[in-house]
Amino acid sequence: MTASKLISQLGFLQGMASTLDIGGNLARFDTADDPMQADRDALASDWAIVGQELQKAMDTYEQR
Repeated sequence: MTASKLISQLGFLQGMASTLDIGGNLARFDTADDPMQADRDALASDWAIVGQELQKAMDTYEQR
C-alpha cells in the first residue's frame, strides 16, 4: 500500500501550476460516498505505511 487514496498525486508541472490555482480547480482528490469508509481506508493506509517503515528500520538494525 502506498500513500493515502485521499491525497492528490500531482506531477511537477501540476504542482507548479497549483501555486497559481487560486480557485482550487486543478487538484482532484479521491472522494468516497461514505465518510466512515474513507476514514477506515485512510487509517488502514497510514498503518500499512507505519508497518513498512518499522520493517525497514528492523532490517537496517539487523544488518548492523
